[in-house]
Amino acid sequence: AQLPMTAQWQATAQLPMTVQSPPTVRLSTTLPMKIWSSVRLGVSPEINALSTILIGLVTIGVIAASLTSKHAALRTKRDEQAAARAQ
Repeated sequence: AQLPMTAQWQATAQLPMTVQSPPTVRLSTTLPMKIWSSVRLGVSPEINALSTILIGLVTIGVIAASLTSKHAALRTKRDEQAAARAQ
């Protein structure tokens, strides 16, 4: 049984239409949010120093991973050659 259109509108109009969001409490700000707000408002020397340190750490990590991968590939190749000679 379908209600007439006016009855549906009246039933919908009686529903509560307010939605309350939970209260938000900001105790701290995440690092990306701090950096983003600093970029919009002007970069402070602390953010510049932090960015330099993070770039340095990432660079060192990439170089270390590359050297480790290269060393593992050379060791695998050497082991394969030694196994081929042993046969």
